Amino acid sequence: MVRLLLDRGSQIDTPLHIASRLGKTEIVQLLLQHMAHPDAATTNGYTPLHISAREGQVETASVLLEAGASHSLATKVSGVTPLHLASQEGHADMAALLITKGAQINVPTKVLWKLTQSM
Repeated sequence: MVRLLLDRGSQIDTPLHIASRLGKTEIVQLLLQHMAHPDAATTNGYTPLHISAREGQVETASVLLEAGASHSLATKVSGVTPLHLASQEGHADMAALLITKGAQINVPTKVLWKLTQSM
């Protein structure tokens, strides 16, 4: 079904966000192969990596990072990064992945919340 939609020119970034949230790694890979942008953002600035981090979808996040997704992009309103979301939701394995890939632990949000304050 995904292939049919892609072959017919469907918008691919929204499905990438949904597949990232649900941890559908194979679909994420397929969408990325069809040129979905790994850093495509919602109107609030949430990328597929933000969503994967919030949901604790480590395998999906790994695929996104391999495809060039940025671990340092912040959302527009609150300024949270994927690492902030992983930390907030208690996903230690996700936080470890992001830190291993270079995410900074001392980046404040726009509401002056730092990761070091929540650890």
